Amino acid sequence: PSNPEAQEWYGRALGESGKVVEAVEHLSEAMRLAPGSPSSAQALVWLLATSEHPDIPSAAETIAMAEQMARATRRQSPAVLDILAASYARAGRFADAKKSATQAIDLAKEQKKPELAANIESRRKLYESGKPFLK
Repeated sequence: PSNPEAQEWYGRALGESGKVVEAVEHLSEAMRLAPGSPSSAQALVWLLATSEHPDIPSAAETIAMAEQMARATRRQSPAVLDILAASYARAGRFADAKKSATQAIDLAKEQKKPELAANIESRRKLYESGKPFLK
């Protein structure tokens, strides 16, 4: 219970199995135990951005968290910009989602991460068609 990595990985596993509320609890606990952990924060905000569960924070709150992460990384993390794009899309802000996804793709290519760029490209196509990426 007091190990932030264990809380994070358990939260990720719960999220993958569709237990969103429990996943949020464990990822939040991981962040409480290790406040500077970017991986816990990214996992939590990604889960929030890609879930429609009624008991999680609103899209507006998720966007605020994702925008804060983007500022903290000086918009130089393709993974964080991908999270921001998913957050915008969840809120129906598809133009912003497409713009953020495009920036993420460009950065991923610059950083020689072709698999990440391809994954983000598939999500950008959803945003262009007016659909969020939801799990």
